[in-house]
Amino acid sequence: MLLSKVLSVALAKERETYLKRDNEDVGNGFYNRRLQSTQGVLDLEVPRSRTGKFQSQLLPVKYVRYDNSMEDFLKQFYKEWEGKE
Repeated sequence: MLLSKVLSVALAKERETYLKRDNEDVGNGFYNRRLQSTQGVLDLEVPRSRTGKFQSQLLPVKYVRYDNSMEDFLKQFYKEWEGKE
């Protein structure tokens, strides 16, 4: 699903920004996470850091697999993306 890819890229960019601020941490691959939304199931590649301190602000808290706030994020993300064209 295209939306899953877009969110996975956004998560990777979020980690990249985090790593620029925290010079003592490094990237440590990704893990798969399935998130249920009203748009359907999103299969995401969630980035992680070596120390484990990186926490995405885009995803709901750990172990929550369904969250309506994701809908608000997607709407805002789409509006911002649409404005850049």
